[in-house]
Amino acid sequence: MVTVASEIRARDILFTAFRDAGMVPIDDFLLEAPGLNVTLDGYDPERKLGFEYVAVDEELTDITATELKLLKRYSDARILVVAATQESEIIEQAQAFLAN
Repeated sequence: MVTVASEIRARDILFTAFRDAGMVPIDDFLLEAPGLNVTLDGYDPERKLGFEYVAVDEELTDITATELKLLKRYSDARILVVAATQESEIIEQAQAFLAN
């Protein structure tokens, strides 16, 4: 059985990964752009890199499908969006994202 990471644990993993990569993520950063108003779990405004973990209990409330599409097309920043998953997968996704 796969154990899905809690929001608190996932955020800890992502903050650690970003900090280890030299980023300075701000907690609960409000990203506003035309048609987009999303509070990201973490965002480094200087490097324009951020992340959002969508926990099981947030799948319908944390980020809408429209916002997710807009984030993927948003060219002013790169945002890693991780759907609820196990810790090892969060680490792998963060490493792959930060390697690019």
